[in-house]
Amino acid sequence: MLINDGYLNFSKYYFTVMRNLALDYFKIFLSVLVVCIHLPFYVDVESEFLYTGYWLFSNGLARIAVPLFLIINGYFINFSSRKEFRNFFFRILVLYFFWMAIYFPFYFDSVSENVSYLLIIILFGYHHLWYLPALLLGASMLFLLNKYFSHKSVLIISILFFFTGVVFQSMYNFYIPTSRVFLFRNFLFFGFPFITIGHLIKVKYIDFSFLANCKAFLVIALAFLLLLFESYLSLLYGLGNDLHLALFVICPFIFTVISRLVIIGQRGFLSVLPNGIYFTHVLFILLYGEFFPFASNIQLFPVIMISSVIFTYFLSLINKRVKYIL
Repeated sequence: MLINDGYLNFSKYYFTVMRNLALDYFKIFLSVLVVCIHLPFYVDVESEFLYTGYWLFSNGLARIAVPLFLIINGYFINFSSRKEFRNFFFRILVLYFFWMAIYFPFYFDSVSENVSYLLIIILFGYHHLWYLPALLLGASMLFLLNKYFSHKSVLIISILFFFTGVVFQSMYNFYIPTSRVFLFRNFLFFGFPFITIGHLIKVKYIDFSFLANCKAFLVIALAFLLLLFESYLSLLYGLGNDLHLALFVICPFIFTVISRLVIIGQRGFLSVLPNGIYFTHVLFILLYGEFFPFASNIQLFPVIMISSVIFTYFLSLINKRVKYIL
């Protein structure tokens, strides 16, 4: 479950069959951004101008995707009900092990003779699947902290962890081996802070409703400029691209604006499409990269998107009978 379901709680009937399609469309857009991160166009161009532009997109603008997924999860997870949180925990856990099994052939050689690396893979996830343990453990951390700390204290803790992660990332290229990206891109420094933001927006401890739409868009525009600046610095100095300071400002504002849009509709294929694109696109990147090594990322992008959508459709049919695969 990449994102918790965006149901509209109008009545018992609507709670089960109706949802906010505006949020579904937005999640599809975010999942496409994730594909752009993992299939960057800048590797295919020789022009310095185009290289910089594609870099700023893939390692700058597109980086809003995962934090927004986490914020939306934090908004919809019910942290006040032990039973509902337990159901959420079980669902994510099953989903995680299912997709880890699907991708097992791709990391088998790496872990077959290295038990310690196998443990790291299980705890932090393979490739893009790192998102699921970050979501699972980050949400669990918030669930526990909510019992003993005030909203203010939880917010301060989340900010401290996020900034600590930013510091760790800044040390990444200088002191930390490439294979140790999980030291800062994890539930503690990435998952927990953004999940907390989503939850605090829900309980109205963080409230942006006082902002008129025009002012909100102005704040978002300024935050985007900061994000581009951070991304450009990462290009110049080889810094990390996962934790940008601007994300902690821009993503809550974007979510606040998007959450005001309501398009009422029934649950259908669109509701599982973002999950399907997220979970399957790396599969096709790896497969097509193996069979078509001379194809550029720009050429592969539409093929991978179409393949992910088609595969997701068939998975959605299976998911009706075998739950917890999307």
